[in-house]
Amino acid sequence: MKKYLILLVLLSFSPYVFAAPVESSRADVPETADIGEYVLKDEFVSDLDGCGQEEKAALLYRDIPEMFTNFTLQVKKAKRTFDLDSAILAPKDQCILEEIVISPEHKPLIGISYPTGGHSEWLGIYSFDGKTLSEVNNLFSDRPSIVIKDVDDDGVKDIEIINRDNENDPSEDSYIKIYKYKDGKFKTFSVYRTKTGTYLPEDKIEE
Repeated sequence: MKKYLILLVLLSFSPYVFAAPVESSRADVPETADIGEYVLKDEFVSDLDGCGQEEKAALLYRDIPEMFTNFTLQVKKAKRTFDLDSAILAPKDQCILEEIVISPEHKPLIGISYPTGGHSEWLGIYSFDGKTLSEVNNLFSDRPSIVIKDVDDDGVKDIEIINRDNENDPSEDSYIKIYKYKDGKFKTFSVYRTKTGTYLPEDKIEE
């Protein structure tokens, strides 16, 4: 039993991991609270599931003694509340909640971004379909550079991520990855190598 308890504790604090979404009966979170209680960090209102009614997305946090801050993503739909509990540990002033609108024809997505170090950045993307709050993508850049923009003028925003090529001189050689939205998530479309000015062959591209 002791071994199982230790394992559960370790898993609960593993970085960058979201637990399975659960429906919550948590009451409205106060603007201020004692250490250990959830506090509102950011929020926005949008029709996330395309039902014609707006839902509220909120990023909550609680301080953990002698550690960074623990975050939770929450969506409220009418009288129901959905939580996606997180073991992300980061300074609370650096973690940002944002609405991601890739086109008028697509339902809005939820983004959470924060620097994971002095030279890196992380972006988590989430969707809500009215019944489930789930992770779409978990993206990382060590340049750092994560930009959401329409790179090919097709009317749908893509994601451009720059990562260093650590097998060569990382100050001169980088990979620029383009992710396009398809089948409910962002998938790698192309990888461009800055030093050689060439694209990786399609059979060499990894997600």
